[in-house]
Amino acid sequence: MTNLVTRASVVICLLLFFQGHTMAQHDNPCRADEVNLRMDKLRNSRKAVVPRVQMQKTSDTNATLATTQYVIPTVVHVFGTNFAGWPVNDNIIQTALEEVNKDFKGLNTDFNDVVPAFAPLRATMDLEFRLATIDPNGNPTTGIIYHPDVGCGLGNAAFDTRISDHAWDNYKYCNVYISLDLHCEGSFNSGVAWLPDVSMSNANTARVVYNGRYLWGNDLDSEFQATLTHEFGHWLGLHHTFRGNCSDTDFAFGGGSERPDAASWDDTPATLSNTSGCSNAERCAGAGQVNVSNYMDYSDCRRMYTAGQVQVMTWHLENHPGRQVLWQESNLIATGTSDGPADTEPPTAPTGLTATVLKSYGMVLNWTASTDNVGVVGYNIYDGATKIASSNTNSVILSELSANTSFSPPRRGGPPKYRGEGRPCGRK
Repeated sequence: MTNLVTRASVVICLLLFFQGHTMAQHDNPCRADEVNLRMDKLRNSRKAVVPRVQMQKTSDTNATLATTQYVIPTVVHVFGTNFAGWPVNDNIIQTALEEVNKDFKGLNTDFNDVVPAFAPLRATMDLEFRLATIDPNGNPTTGIIYHPDVGCGLGNAAFDTRISDHAWDNYKYCNVYISLDLHCEGSFNSGVAWLPDVSMSNANTARVVYNGRYLWGNDLDSEFQATLTHEFGHWLGLHHTFRGNCSDTDFAFGGGSERPDAASWDDTPATLSNTSGCSNAERCAGAGQVNVSNYMDYSDCRRMYTAGQVQVMTWHLENHPGRQVLWQESNLIATGTSDGPADTEPPTAPTGLTATVLKSYGMVLNWTASTDNVGVVGYNIYDGATKIASSNTNSVILSELSANTSFSPPRRGGPPKYRGEGRPCGRK
């Protein structure tokens, strides 16, 4: 498996908010080039070494290239309660994710209403962003966390510390942040998402940030609601269709090193930033008509991903360290998002507890592992009724303990084994 280390790149989708209605992005240019250049300078010693992904054109009506099911455990952090008068609640968020999943699977109602020249290149993915039902501590959750403080600036790198403070493990969950003012500018931009980046996953700052005012059902323009699908495309490694404008046709990514999407944009003609409407007229000499139906454009009629784009997203899901681990079955079980068979049998209680004192500051606990017909995710360690540690193995080191103090032995094994639907089954 090839590891990919990419520069942190952020692509920002902008819009105007005027009299409670959505306007096109014609007065707000995307900041991708500006931010990418800044991040390149910060990480100029890092280069992406990846295989080129060759585009294979097809004459099929629909090219469904990704046959593997990808379930992505997702947590949504909601900051504040003011979303320009529009509601943000569990139902709104669940509906928004359902619509995103339909878009990836080609189940959107306008999937067949695309620019005819690009209909043969439509492609879908069996991909689902699914709300977690188990949190990082092994406790039940809805996967939607409400924070009373206003999340102004969550779309800025300068707020990474605040992001990491609230983040759930980026190697277990896709973190989505909902707020109103993404950049503390009072402009109410729609969304921003960073491309896959190992350093961001390590720092727990990988994210999609979105304006709750524009979630599905909160906007009169149903086409614009596809912007959230657009942002998840960035999170999976896609650039805008107009990245590089007319001159950068192979999308080389700095210093001669190429991202895996470089060769796959052959099915997306070069174009300039499209800020409104659905005109597919040629914008770059000799490039031909524009695919304004593409989710990664800024048009008013975004309805499809191309075969090349699906190859890029699949490559990142299969190879990038910050994406590949998320959809593994062990992680789906741990986050309560597995489609495995229902699990109604609890694990056996751990036995044979031993303790080895480490001088005067702690101890090592070892025990015989629990057994289960499906599997045991890990263990919670308790001092009486108080949880003091957790472990994914059958041992744990307890440090910073008070000298000359007695501790009750741990009396529970956990986190519990989980049902296939991801709900706690119980613990011994």
